[in-house]
Amino acid sequence: LGKGIEMSEELLEQATDPEACLSRRKSEGSPHPTQTEKMLEKRVKTLKEYKTQLADRKDKIDEAMEGLRETVKNYTSG
Repeated sequence: LGKGIEMSEELLEQATDPEACLSRRKSEGSPHPTQTEKMLEKRVKTLKEYKTQLADRKDKIDEAMEGLRETVKNYTSG
């Protein structure tokens, strides 16, 4: 448009400061440090839940395999 933009040095510094830019974005899921921390905490909790579920499923599979071995042993030894 051929028009210049006047901007104070302070405003220019705020606009080009990565930390200041991040700190202004505070909505859920934003890159704001507190939001990032919340997302990390949620992911850690979810990962722990998945690990627990995986261990439970592994235990059930191990029990089923032991039962299968016993069944096969009973058929083959009789």
